Amino acid sequence: MQTTIQKPRLLALLLLTLSLIMPARLCAQVARLYSNKHGLKTSSCSSVDIDSHGFVWVSGYSTLGMFDGTKFQYLDPTDKNGKELFQRAYGVKETGEGYYLVCTSQGLYRFNSRTKNIGWRIDYFLISQRLTPALTRAEILP
Repeated sequence: MQTTIQKPRLLALLLLTLSLIMPARLCAQVARLYSNKHGLKTSSCSSVDIDSHGFVWVSGYSTLGMFDGTKFQYLDPTDKNGKELFQRAYGVKETGEGYYLVCTSQGLYRFNSRTKNIGWRIDYFLISQRLTPALTRAEILP
C-alpha cells in the first residue's frame, strides 16, 4: 500500500525538479503589436512581405510601407504630378536588382527602391588620421 502512495509523490517530485531545471524562456513567445504610435499608417494591413534584404513590407489602404526593424518608411501613393497610383496595396514581390512589383487596386505597379530612396542606407566609414593606427577592423553588416 505504501509503494503505491510513494510512486505518485516520486513522480510529482520528479516533475517539479524538471520544471525548475528547464528554463522557462525556451517556451516563451514574444509578440509585439505595431500601431500608429510606432509609425504604422494603417490598422488594416492587407499583406506583410519580407524581401531578400530582410525588410518587411506592409501593404494596406493608401499605404505601402517598408519596416527596417526600427522605423517605417512609406512610398508616396501619388506620382510627381499628384496622380494617385493606387488606393490599396495588396502585396509586394521582389524581382531583383532593386525592383519590386506591387499588386494594387489599380493594377500592377513596378518601382525601383533605390530611385525611390526606400530601404537603402549609405555605408561609409569616417575616421580621423590620428585614430587610423588603432583601427583593427571595419565591415558593413548585412
